[in-house]
Amino acid sequence: MIPRSAAALLWLGACLPSLLLAWSSGPAGAQPRLDKHEVTNREYAAFVAAQGHRPPGHWNGAKPDDAIADEPVVLVTFHDAEAYCAWAGGKRLPNVEEWQRSCRDRELDKLGMVWEWTSTLTPGRGGEGFRALCGPGLENTGCDCSHSYHPTWMNEVKGFRCTAAPPMAEVWPGIDRGAERWADRQAEEPGP
Repeated sequence: MIPRSAAALLWLGACLPSLLLAWSSGPAGAQPRLDKHEVTNREYAAFVAAQGHRPPGHWNGAKPDDAIADEPVVLVTFHDAEAYCAWAGGKRLPNVEEWQRSCRDRELDKLGMVWEWTSTLTPGRGGEGFRALCGPGLENTGCDCSHSYHPTWMNEVKGFRCTAAPPMAEVWPGIDRGAERWADRQAEEPGP
């Protein structure tokens, strides 16, 4: 039998990396901050080089032309965008509500006229899991999230930006009671 205090310390040690990530997202109730601008070709090229990921088809090999290096990366699928965000410091794609709030609060810089992948599922044809895209709307003045595409589709006006990972309470409700429950189970089980 493991003493309750030792069991709690073991649990904390196992969860520490996740807890640190959650705490770095800000205080409880804080809204995640979206990256200031869309992911650029230059930023995406670092991901391609580090991960051996497939580059967008309009690049010359594994690098974009210098002329488009600081423009939003396009011709990427939802899955490409999701993989980049995870690689870029454990981030994720924003959902529609987060994107619209940041847009309305004028927290987003737009480098180009691209629609951005979000994590929000939308009804799709044949019951497939389409994803919402948010973008410029008419004349690049709106906070429009009216587009929906299959996660494997890509084109010249689909890009993305990332946001911080969700607070740990959203990932694992009851985390504040997790150590206590785990320690109770360990204390109840007979030891060697």
